[in-house]
Amino acid sequence: MNKVFQPRLRAVVILIAALACGSKESAAQGPSGLALDLSSDTESPGSEITLRLSLRVPEGVQIAKAESEITYPGQLLAFREARPGSSAKAVGAEVSATRQAVNANFENSVLRITISAKPGGSIPAGTLASLIFKISENAPSEGTITLNNKVSAWTPQSPSVPVQFIAGKDGEVKVIDSPPIFACFFYMH
Repeated sequence: MNKVFQPRLRAVVILIAALACGSKESAAQGPSGLALDLSSDTESPGSEITLRLSLRVPEGVQIAKAESEITYPGQLLAFREARPGSSAKAVGAEVSATRQAVNANFENSVLRITISAKPGGSIPAGTLASLIFKISENAPSEGTITLNNKVSAWTPQSPSVPVQFIAGKDGEVKVIDSPPIFACFFYMH
């Protein structure tokens, strides 16, 4: 290959690789870019954690109701409460939570979070709910607990129509021996 052609070929290969990485991210969000994601947190056994349920809505799309069905190990995490997030509060959306055990010994629990806009309204993008959990004292340190997030959404049309393409990111709780300590740099000197 001649020396003039090599830099151009390298630039084309880098551009193709960058586009391929970007397309994987968009595919994870679903074809429409609509997603209901669960955040992650890090804390020690016996501590409370807060996970946020956040909605991403592409321009021109309206959502009247969003639902997240979260499956998690009930022996490691105990659900405490769901608080409306800033986006739900902004439009007076109702946030409800119901929990059920999948089996008698609470090996797995399912938490269903439903966010509903007022009739004729829609839910804006942003934080819809803050979910409070307590990590069991018996949770293994230096481990990760995965919360599977199965999502669905409906349009504000009457009758409401289910949205075909919505993605959802699972949540994670990283259990550590001691919580992270944040200190002021100037105070320490």
